[in-house]
Amino acid sequence: MLVRAWEERIIEDISRDPFTKKERRRFVGLYGSDAWEGLEANPLLAYGATLLVAVATKSALLLVQIGDGDIVAVSPCGAAARPFDADPRLFAGETTSLCQNDAVTNFCVRTYSITDERPSLVLLSTDGYANSYEEDAGFLRVGSDLLAMLREDGAATVQRELAAWLEEVSRCGSGDDITLGALCLL
Repeated sequence: MLVRAWEERIIEDISRDPFTKKERRRFVGLYGSDAWEGLEANPLLAYGATLLVAVATKSALLLVQIGDGDIVAVSPCGAAARPFDADPRLFAGETTSLCQNDAVTNFCVRTYSITDERPSLVLLSTDGYANSYEEDAGFLRVGSDLLAMLREDGAATVQRELAAWLEEVSRCGSGDDITLGALCLL
């Protein structure tokens, strides 16, 4: 249902605002005529999108991911881990996406029930965040550190400082944009 709703909105957008001749020339100049033919065959490719989702209720936590980006779950004791195994298809900038014909088969889903030890914190970030660290352990430590800061200093302090932290990480790391969402379940 989610993929279908996304596709319907994209088709509506394309019908309201079709590709211009200028966009076509620029695209062909960058990627070639064959790529343009592929885009004409599947215009959804121009809207390729990844998706990270965290939904919490009183009785469950749902995590969903398609494509690149990162979800980190931090346990009550501060141990940070990725809830999904690495997807070997995601390398050299390649990613799965909502725009693919088989998008539904590419979702990763994890649930925690009320009887499981649920994470105290879930971080969802664009790939620019993890790419700013030389080692994955450094990136995962962010989850543990943020949980400790939330407990010690409160959400308002973390929220106030977050933009500056992310800018600094990007500037010293990947240089890519970084978007971060956090779901605190303390």
